[in-house]
Amino acid sequence: MIPLAMQRRLITASAVREYIEEVSLSDRFPFPAVGSITPLQGGVNYTFRLRFSSRYVTQSHHGTSISARTAILKYAERHAALTPHIVFDQDRQLCEIQALTDLPKILDFRRQLVQLPRIFYQDADYSVFVMEDVSPPSVEEDVEGERQRSISLKDTCRPTSPEYHSITLAEQIGFQLGGFLARLHSISPPYPRDTSMGFPLDNIGARVVCAQQAFGEFVASIEGFGIELSPQRKDRLQEVMVEMTDRVLQSRESLIMGDFWVGNIIAHIMPSPGGNSQSLAELCILDWEFFMKGATFIDLGHFAAEAWLYDHFLSRAGGEISFPRQLTAALFRSYRDHGGLIEAQPILIYTAGHIGCFLSYASWTKDALIKKTTALLALDMIDIALTKDWGKLEEDPFFTGLFGLESVLV
Repeated sequence: MIPLAMQRRLITASAVREYIEEVSLSDRFPFPAVGSITPLQGGVNYTFRLRFSSRYVTQSHHGTSISARTAILKYAERHAALTPHIVFDQDRQLCEIQALTDLPKILDFRRQLVQLPRIFYQDADYSVFVMEDVSPPSVEEDVEGERQRSISLKDTCRPTSPEYHSITLAEQIGFQLGGFLARLHSISPPYPRDTSMGFPLDNIGARVVCAQQAFGEFVASIEGFGIELSPQRKDRLQEVMVEMTDRVLQSRESLIMGDFWVGNIIAHIMPSPGGNSQSLAELCILDWEFFMKGATFIDLGHFAAEAWLYDHFLSRAGGEISFPRQLTAALFRSYRDHGGLIEAQPILIYTAGHIGCFLSYASWTKDALIKKTTALLALDMIDIALTKDWGKLEEDPFFTGLFGLESVLV
């Protein structure tokens, strides 16, 4: 590894261009000349879209041809880009590369709608890799004579995307994601010899960040919104947060994605022949830097928390059909139907913890009163989880039937 003090920090387009020019001289960069370099918004890494002067041709995971005019470059700092106060070791990138390289060999994506992007190039010395751009800037592409649209699932959750707000599409996407997650969580030895899954990286940094962003800063975040906690309630909350933190840090029960939410999933949507409806062509799951062996409630709780925030701040306010609510219900139902076991209590505590912390991290609202009332709802979720008063949980339409409590681990 190049000493950290000597590494170039690739946090701007100009720094990325200097890096590309340097490695191109040594013939290590296998791409056509790079024209534009566009910074993209990212929560963990610094991410850029590269546009080539001509097409880069290679093969997909299952042997079909990829002809790309663009690709995505990711650079890892020693912290998350969104939360620079939280240290996040650069080894997380090795875990992401392991996931994107080995999971397609284990899960066999040849006949699946859920896919992972292909890695084209990696440079461990500079904590850089380049991968397939699954949502190129020209959002419409010809696919067998049809018109296909690529969209992040977080955008389908907004009131500004009513063309995607169909129960049918939510069911299709949720079914595929729930089945994929159940398959991921069920992976067990023996692993194929051409993979490194027998020696998964522990990804300690991801565990610490996961725990801190859902539990470690929860009590301080809640109090920061002006909520006064009695000494007894504060002590009990801190005990719960320590218990959940320990479980995140210690559990090795399954392979998990670790950052499973609508913002890390690209949907390729195909319009019907009449153009009056949409159908799912493909889903691509991005950003695997939290990939590790861990507790399955992390993936389910993370998805539920972010979907709840979209439902709470956007879908309900817009008065539209709640796409995130329908999507989450379909995902949980499919996860159960594909053999996944749901632990309602830790999932709900994780969901609440993530909501409470991300009210501080993300700009959902600037209204202090709304933040406070939302944080109170997160506190209510934790109380419900601890008392297992599941009937009260059903008062929130987002959670109605979500856990299927007649058949889950509670």
